[in-house]
Amino acid sequence: MTDQQVGRAETESAIARLVDLAKSDTGQARRAANFLLAWWDGTSWGDFAIADLFGVDHDVAADMATVFTFLGQHDGAIYADAFGLRDEMAALAEQWRDYGPPSRDHTFDALREGQKDPAAEPKRT
Repeated sequence: MTDQQVGRAETESAIARLVDLAKSDTGQARRAANFLLAWWDGTSWGDFAIADLFGVDHDVAADMATVFTFLGQHDGAIYADAFGLRDEMAALAEQWRDYGPPSRDHTFDALREGQKDPAAEPKRT
């Protein structure tokens, strides 16, 4: 087995292409958004079905593989925030997830503003 190392610059380029694709309105865009949002927080925004790789072009799958490889070669978790993508991820969640109007969705508002999820906070009695 070869030990293929992927650098940060290569990963940033792959992520940028995936974010650009996810901003559009196609089946591949939805799959790219699912991949990115699952990386950001799969519990909140949904997981990525590995079978979604069958519905993307080879270059899109290669960009996803680049991100997987980069993440896998590091100890611990590296999230999209480490690449300065909080605003892009919040915009993708708003575009691709149906959470109602932001004024009624306090959880989404808090995440968009960089605050903790209020629903995750313990209730004080």
